[in-house]
Amino acid sequence: MIVETNNTTLIAISNNKNATQRQKDAKLIRIAGNDILKSEQFKRVAGQKHHIRTTVGEHCMHVARAMLVLNRLFGNSNEIDIIRASLWHDVGIYDRKSFKNSREMAAAHPKRSLAIARKKDHLTEEQKDMI
Repeated sequence: MIVETNNTTLIAISNNKNATQRQKDAKLIRIAGNDILKSEQFKRVAGQKHHIRTTVGEHCMHVARAMLVLNRLFGNSNEIDIIRASLWHDVGIYDRKSFKNSREMAAAHPKRSLAIARKKDHLTEEQKDMI
């Protein structure tokens, strides 16, 4: 696991030989995205149903884990950027009724998510692009 940070806690997670990769990723997500997970914006959407079988919060966590795996196989992105962008990516669907239909929501919510994230977070260019 490549973690570009000065935070020794994150480095220690990647070096823990007793934990499975899934456990390491879950811990990394909780630490790197702690402020997002605790934010009012994330909490507002976290419990909403999403993609039939899940919630927005579960979906964002799953996206973060999946993107970490894909990045290790095919990419070269910073894992912190991946985690933070994954957690922010669906906060823009907080008011589903404001969209005319699912198609409009699919097209518009990423822009809303990015606008919310920009107000609450100092985003890297890569994070902006990912959201």
